[in-house]
Amino acid sequence: MIKTNKNPEYFLTVAAERSISRAAERLYLSQSYLSQHIIRLEEDLGVQLLDRKSSPLRLTEAGRIYRDYLESNSYLYQQMRAEMEALRGSREQTLSIGCGTWRGSLLLPEVLPPLLERYPKGHVQLHEFPVSELYALAMNESVDFAVMNTLPTEVPEGLVREVIGYERILLVMSPELQAAPAMLERKRTGLPPDLSLLKEERLISLGKNLIVGSQLDAYLELSRLVFPMSLRTTNNATLLDLAAKGLGFGFLVESGLDEALKRGLLVFDTGSPELMVPLCIIRKKNAFLSAFAQDAMEEVRSFYLRKLLDGADKA
Repeated sequence: MIKTNKNPEYFLTVAAERSISRAAERLYLSQSYLSQHIIRLEEDLGVQLLDRKSSPLRLTEAGRIYRDYLESNSYLYQQMRAEMEALRGSREQTLSIGCGTWRGSLLLPEVLPPLLERYPKGHVQLHEFPVSELYALAMNESVDFAVMNTLPTEVPEGLVREVIGYERILLVMSPELQAAPAMLERKRTGLPPDLSLLKEERLISLGKNLIVGSQLDAYLELSRLVFPMSLRTTNNATLLDLAAKGLGFGFLVESGLDEALKRGLLVFDTGSPELMVPLCIIRKKNAFLSAFAQDAMEEVRSFYLRKLLDGADKA
């Protein structure tokens, strides 16, 4: 029997954080205590679990096997608890969803009502954070799953990425802008928008740390388009409100298409494959998902598949 196996969350936290100091902080332990715990664990197992020469820390092959073992045990325990609750006829399950603040305001009012009809005693925790923080929430299982735009290269090891569909990054602008009539005429005749017509206008874009902002920057660089006046924001609602005031033009994913139309904005599809981003469900690998969480994921999939199909007819 491995004496140090009574606290499996210690090693799992080190594996997730890839740092003993950060793991100790999360676990409210001293760094020296946690370090000694890992050393004793390696002595008990007779193998090295961490490659301490790398920064950040890496798991050795033995470390990866031991992590998967602990996660599998955790999964089976949670599955057993869920099945026991089902035998008692309990529907008091808890659901935790992570998403960006703007996406949450569009998504949650649509998917929660039908879910709570099926789970009237269900407890729901909403974690609305900047997208950059959602990976950590999924990794430490603070959320059952997160909904976000993400590329495969951005997803940390240990997380599962499921693509729901691909969202277009659409051009939005006020009909009051000088280039609006020419852009509308091109759209009427089936031509893509000519962005060079907007060179005298202000570009309102999302930050480079957001996938839409970084994809747009890459597209403009590839197209050799430069806009002398620009404004950056981290909030889609702010982008739309500024565009509606005629302060410039911007780009956003088509999940926000209805919000753009409500503000009276014109919407254009460039037709460029470079301006497409995957919309994904992110969750912890091997983590247990209750029936409540699985049903929630299905509601999210169905909602966005309808949304993307509807958006194809509007822009």
